[in-house]
Amino acid sequence: MTSMKTLTLQKVKHSLVLFALFFLLGISTSYAQDDLEISEGSESPVTLKADIVSRYVWRGQSLGGFSVQPSFEFFNSGFIAGTWGSISIDRSQPLQETDFYIGYAFGDILSIIVNDYFVYDETQLYHNFFQYSDTSMHQTEAILTFNGTENIPFSLTATMFFGGADFKNSDGSRVYSSYLEAAYNFGTGKTEYSLFAGAGLNSPDDNSLGYYGNEGFEFVNVGLSVGRSLTVSDRFEIPMDAKLVINPATERAMLVLALTLNAK
Repeated sequence: MTSMKTLTLQKVKHSLVLFALFFLLGISTSYAQDDLEISEGSESPVTLKADIVSRYVWRGQSLGGFSVQPSFEFFNSGFIAGTWGSISIDRSQPLQETDFYIGYAFGDILSIIVNDYFVYDETQLYHNFFQYSDTSMHQTEAILTFNGTENIPFSLTATMFFGGADFKNSDGSRVYSSYLEAAYNFGTGKTEYSLFAGAGLNSPDDNSLGYYGNEGFEFVNVGLSVGRSLTVSDRFEIPMDAKLVINPATERAMLVLALTLNAK
């Protein structure tokens, strides 16, 4: 019991130290960014961001515990390119993720993205990043998003896997795992809300669970997101987001807290 307690305390201290480092990094980055904008007089096309999440949840599925999710993105005249990753603090979780994406945004209303997910085993010496096949650790997906307008506070996202490792039907054909999510977004005062519902659209005919289940159209990601900024000073705020996620297909309910450090 003593060793288990010591190990738990060490994990807590490790997490707190990492959180503090990212917190201080966010403050220094924010101030540095303010100075940069004053000297150059224009905003950089590159956005740096890091999310610190209590649990990594993706479309109603828990993919890891306490995680840090860094990213950077280039945006210019509608063109988008970037990379995003998720690193679990819990070392008993060997699977980590590094994604690359490219796309185009039509104003603030519509965007289309091609995202390449790369999930790898951290305990392995070689991750085979350059191996791209139906049995590799890459999965490629097309993502179409309607962001809504001021008069239409609804967003709609449709996705489909079309390359890399996807589930197969019994005849060996690709499943083209697809997902559809709708959200109603609104705000009151300093708080932003989003009611969302996402569903898997297809099912493999070999009784495989696929990415979202095997029942055809089935809700897998339903919930409420509540966002507000934590004011640190007159010049610095940390966006916070609490999200209640319910997966009706697996009968799971998860509450996730996320802090975002953002430098534009």
